[in-house]
Amino acid sequence: MTLLCRLLLPLLLAVLLPGMALAQNRSFTPACRAQCNPTSSNLADNAPAIQACLIRCQAGSDFTRGTNAAPRRVASAPATPATTGTWAVIYAAPLPHAALGVSQDQADRNLAHMNAQRSCDEARLGNCRVLAEAGPGQCLAAVHAGQVFGLFRTADRRTFQVTLVEYGKGATQAEADRTALGACNGRGNCEIVARACGRP
Repeated sequence: MTLLCRLLLPLLLAVLLPGMALAQNRSFTPACRAQCNPTSSNLADNAPAIQACLIRCQAGSDFTRGTNAAPRRVASAPATPATTGTWAVIYAAPLPHAALGVSQDQADRNLAHMNAQRSCDEARLGNCRVLAEAGPGQCLAAVHAGQVFGLFRTADRRTFQVTLVEYGKGATQAEADRTALGACNGRGNCEIVARACGRP
């Protein structure tokens, strides 16, 4: 058994290591470099948010180009219209933290995600996740519910602890607000803490 392992290990390393190095030193398209603004050509040397942006952008670029495959033609499939308008995204920190990141009026969906995540991560020092996304012509509202320490909530974080984060989506901001408050109803002291819309 050990003899077999000794024979196979060098072979596996010879096959896997060049592929791993290629993934780390991969050449990204100029559009992805402009969109994500990496600090290094080596993927691992960039911040996690920039790494994620580069991977998403390059995957989209590879898919659009149809690398290593001829385009498939489907006679009955209608042509997909190009997306116009802007995107809105809200990221939230894990409970009980109240940090949020909001990005709106972004024509590029990936950039909207990157900006919202960066804004939330800077307030919370990382670990934020997407709460909601709205495409063109849609609005979002984020609501916090929590426990108030004392008679009422103030701007001082010591008077309030977030126990729930919910969101609402709608064709108008009023509809998104109603949906968010409805999702929070009866689950604490609910308050809308962020709003964002994507323009059509």
